[in-house]
Amino acid sequence: MRVTDDLGRTLDLPDFPRRVVSLVPSVTETLAAFGLSERLVGVTDWCTEPAEMVARLPRVGHVVAPDPARVSALEPDLVVANAEENREHAVRKLDAAGLPVYVTFPRTVEAAISGLQTLAALTATREAAAAYIVDAAAALADARRVAATHKPVPFFCPIWKSPWMTTSDDTYLADLLRTAGGRNVFGAEAKRYPQTTLMEALSRAPSVALLPTEPYPFAEGDRLEVEAEMPGIRVHLVDGALVAWHGIRTGAALRALARLFAGEPGAAAPEPR
Repeated sequence: MRVTDDLGRTLDLPDFPRRVVSLVPSVTETLAAFGLSERLVGVTDWCTEPAEMVARLPRVGHVVAPDPARVSALEPDLVVANAEENREHAVRKLDAAGLPVYVTFPRTVEAAISGLQTLAALTATREAAAAYIVDAAAALADARRVAATHKPVPFFCPIWKSPWMTTSDDTYLADLLRTAGGRNVFGAEAKRYPQTTLMEALSRAPSVALLPTEPYPFAEGDRLEVEAEMPGIRVHLVDGALVAWHGIRTGAALRALARLFAGEPGAAAPEPR
């Protein structure tokens, strides 16, 4: 089977890959949900879900730069990577080792849903994946209907601290929040992940600041800091996996974030620990 990945790279894959290595936490979770648990033979140190499954799998190193020797030793006939989470040089090393690497790179909600369909096709799991794909498409329509009931809510959503960083509109996270009813006050920035300050963010007049629990682990202390530095702005902690993990969580993310922007402040809150 000849396929083209999200970076335009062409590779030949078996029609039914039997040994799959996932280098992306959200992809690992998604493939497990598609019923691929028995064919997943390796994951990164950062793959955490489903916990029971990943606990028994070999680890191939850090998500940013997985160890090509460890990946090769597992003899995969499909490696799934991501252009945001895995460094380009790491993918090149895997290519050089002769491994079939499919690179994902969704930057919109629609691309993420299409990516679910592609993963199902690549792994011959269309039947098991169908319910998740249908749910995500329905959630997209639901979120658009809810978003149409109010004006777009201007938001600031940092992804890092020291320095403060956020995203332009050319990212999955920002498109997810836009689709759910928000307007990114840093949306027009040329850099996909611009650095900023809380003073600069405040000057752009957001109504809401959203602090996701990943990739930076924003917590209650950070919420209080942002609240103090950005007076008059509603500040919410949100579940980082909802905003950052494209895959089987996309439907739930759309629904929760649409409710948040429509005025339900706890809709996308992280689970209590």
